[in-house]
Amino acid sequence: MAKLYHISRLNAPKTWPVARKGIKWIARPLPGPHTFYYAMPLSIYLRDILGLASITKHIKKILNEGSVKINGKVRKELNFPVGLFDVLSIAQINKHYRVVLTQNGLLNLIEIPASDTKLVPAKIISKVTVKNGKLQINCNNGWNFRADKDNYAVGDVILFDAEKNKPAKHIKLTEGNTVYIIGGKHVGSIAKLEKFKETGELKKKRVAILKHDSDLWESPVEQLVVVGEKEAEIKLTK
Repeated sequence: MAKLYHISRLNAPKTWPVARKGIKWIARPLPGPHTFYYAMPLSIYLRDILGLASITKHIKKILNEGSVKINGKVRKELNFPVGLFDVLSIAQINKHYRVVLTQNGLLNLIEIPASDTKLVPAKIISKVTVKNGKLQINCNNGWNFRADKDNYAVGDVILFDAEKNKPAKHIKLTEGNTVYIIGGKHVGSIAKLEKFKETGELKKKRVAILKHDSDLWESPVEQLVVVGEKEAEIKLTK
């Protein structure tokens, strides 16, 4: 039974900022929109990161009061998966947080202003044609929407308005724009996308050349999330 609702701390993803020794089991996130690697149960954020409660009983009480929102929606499930870029709002303390990655590659929370809470970035992972020839855009956090024009590309980012539940802005993964790194040596950093280049024997692997201050480095495109043009549209660092 424990394996259905828990995982061994030793087997938890490397992105989880939890102690690997001591208590053997830790909560497993419910099936949801995010990948296992970039999401943790809501209870871990409330207990281990924010320190709002020390035992599960108290966490359940906080959730049952309906004061915790994820991307503007009240969530009462103890193990609801909260993933990268999601917004966690807690009415009891009147604070808002966004899930980011530390420079050690660990999931963490940073406090954000109320004006930043309604925008949630989602990276486009596929496009499909559905009924009546409409184009459906699918994103990495499980969200999708219908588009009238095909001006979207895999790798672009949609800034969703969580209040209105619709896209607010389309940011293209193109040279000159600002990106957030979600893997590799520079994880958790923000940089400018200088240019692309093709590598490999058949020149099929696409990498990006990034710049931050005077530093230049290469990164696989898969490890990038474009977050703005001249600067990031949302707060992603402390």
